[in-house]
Amino acid sequence: MKTAIIQVSFRKIALALLISFTTLSSIANEPVSGDPSNGGDSPVSLTSFNAELTKKVVDLEWSTDRETNANYFILQRSKDGKTFTEIAMIITGDDSHVRKTYQYTDDRSLRGGNAVYYRLKIVDRDGLYVYSAVKTITKEKIAEINF
Repeated sequence: MKTAIIQVSFRKIALALLISFTTLSSIANEPVSGDPSNGGDSPVSLTSFNAELTKKVVDLEWSTDRETNANYFILQRSKDGKTFTEIAMIITGDDSHVRKTYQYTDDRSLRGGNAVYYRLKIVDRDGLYVYSAVKTITKEKIAEINF
């Protein structure tokens, strides 16, 4: 009789742990609120994010003036401004309160189209993330679009 009670208790505990783990995993993969350009709840204070078409490549550069609990940036590209794919991951390093500048050159940007869209996914050490504003490059000019 005692054995049956213990088995039921272990099953309840295991189920409770599974539910808790699933809930925490779901929360960790959702974007955090906040605007990275003003610090918000973002792990960085993004001071600039620029994209420039130079010949047949796009030079991307962004700067931060604060990084706290930041883990890495994922640079993403899109042909339609809605569906983004990862093109680079850049590790941020240690926490800092000084200006840091990052650069990336995309040599596959305008293949198969006249426009390409870029954004940063800023991920902290807990797996939470925010997105930057979207930058648009066309063969003629650069523009900023906020979704």
